[in-house]
Amino acid sequence: RYAKVINFGLIYGMSAFGLAKALAIDNSAAKNYIERYFQRFSAVPGWKERELLTALRRGNPRNPIGEPPYVVIPGSGRRRRIKELMSDDFKVRASGQRQAINALVQGFAANIMKKALIDLHYGLKQYAPDAHLELTVHDEVMVEAPTFQAEQVGAMVTHYMQGVTINGRPALGPVPLIASAGIGDNWLEAK
Repeated sequence: RYAKVINFGLIYGMSAFGLAKALAIDNSAAKNYIERYFQRFSAVPGWKERELLTALRRGNPRNPIGEPPYVVIPGSGRRRRIKELMSDDFKVRASGQRQAINALVQGFAANIMKKALIDLHYGLKQYAPDAHLELTVHDEVMVEAPTFQAEQVGAMVTHYMQGVTINGRPALGPVPLIASAGIGDNWLEAK
């Protein structure tokens, strides 16, 4: 939970005060987390700045409604138009910046998940035809399978979730995708 709050909060621009409140810690501990985060992931601020500048260059400042700035979601090429990036109002512009970074991060994650589900669907169809995709929630998938195939299907789910490629390359480049499978009679037991 801490890692998720820190990672996403800082990518989207959370302050030390906001982080302290979200984690129920004091401000000095939150500042320490922020310093350590940006020491470890020093490329994040530059990446954000480059993406926001690129988005702005794609828009037309004389017509921000008709030709708004946009980001291009990795893995699909979809565009997310964000007129708020050209606002004169600081709060509106800051909201647009968070939307842009969120679209890039969450949009790419959604593309990875969709690709994993497509690959898993075809893998199940070929190797475990009695199993089927039942439900997805964010980055989790529930697959229903006969008891005798549970271990095999669990291994397949992990394989396809971790093995996502985009244009023939691992989805995250050298960064591994990590997935695990749980088995149970219902979602709660499987977690």
